[in-house]
Amino acid sequence: MKKKIISIILLSPVLVLAMFSVLPIVSTTPDHECVLIQGEFNVLGQKVSDNIIEEAKSDLKSLGYTDLVIFREYCQKDQILKALNDTHLKVVVANAHGDADGFAVRGHFIDYREIHIPVWLDHAFLYICKSNSPQASKAFPTSDFKGYGYTNQWACFYWQWLGFPSEGPHTGNYSEIDITFMEGLTAEEAIAIPTTEAFSIPEAAKSVVKEAAIELAKGHNALIQGYENEARNRARNAIDLLNQAYENGWTMAQEIINQLASILSSSSGVGGIVVPVDKFGLLAPYIGLASTITIGAVATAIYVKRVKRRREKP
Repeated sequence: MKKKIISIILLSPVLVLAMFSVLPIVSTTPDHECVLIQGEFNVLGQKVSDNIIEEAKSDLKSLGYTDLVIFREYCQKDQILKALNDTHLKVVVANAHGDADGFAVRGHFIDYREIHIPVWLDHAFLYICKSNSPQASKAFPTSDFKGYGYTNQWACFYWQWLGFPSEGPHTGNYSEIDITFMEGLTAEEAIAIPTTEAFSIPEAAKSVVKEAAIELAKGHNALIQGYENEARNRARNAIDLLNQAYENGWTMAQEIINQLASILSSSSGVGGIVVPVDKFGLLAPYIGLASTITIGAVATAIYVKRVKRRREKP
């Protein structure tokens, strides 16, 4: 009997190892709360894109999101889709070239119809061309969805910095744009930095388009340096210049103007919209008080006058 017990004790580790050898291996890969996706752009446009992703990462961490994954280089399509279709997902930020049907990331095209997010998201920001399409909004279920008809990288960075209601300091590893280098570019090359596309610009609009691009670059740098008011002023200057460009025949200017104006309409650096002031509503309590005092004064005067007349009668 003792020999049997000793044999069982000696065999126990072997049996345990055998059991584990036939059990399926459970993945310990953590689920991701936030997925950030970045595509490829021209050299200077890539710098702005890097800043957009860095600021988004900083914002999300300051809001308490702890698990972020960034798809930038050497990523596979199935990895991206797996992360997007995760039940723990809460936020998606993507900056890439795209159209109404999807977007491109490092040689892969992600069709919006391939995305099946099983949960309601906190935020979804698609800094992607044509991402205001029904396919895009359907793919990312959330009440806080931001898509673009046409993507202007600098407007996206402005919004992520000024408009997203984050808390705490900006902690990204940001890169500034070389303004001196920009000044040596043509109008088409200069405006291609924020728009990341090549455009044909009418001769009459070229000078102001280049000035607008440089103003936006200076505003972009001002944000990184911490001068938010200067950045807003630079954006306003760019809007004025782009209005001139539009009048001189460059119709693309209108889309950039609209994006910048929507950012500047925010009353502060924490998002929101401008609400018209109801002046009558604000003055109503004071009008009511003044009316009460006036009526009281008139009634008192009439009463005093009547009493006086009665006393004067014989």
